[in-house]
Amino acid sequence: MESRSHFNKSTAELETIYRNNIDNIAILNDILKELQAREKPKAVRLRNEITSTLAKKNRPTLPLKILSNKQLHRILIY
Repeated sequence: MESRSHFNKSTAELETIYRNNIDNIAILNDILKELQAREKPKAVRLRNEITSTLAKKNRPTLPLKILSNKQLHRILIY
């Protein structure tokens, strides 16, 4: 059985950790693991917010497209 490293923290404390580490995916996943064991409305809201944040971080920021030489030439000239 895995230990719950944030078991003794309140949801408010977990939210503070989330806000202070919003770019640290490992910490967000750790908090998310703890929140999955909680069902109070504030915990569910925070869990949903962290899930959304992680989903956005896993999405490419720009669509990747291979351009032909003709398209590149057009971009460079204009």
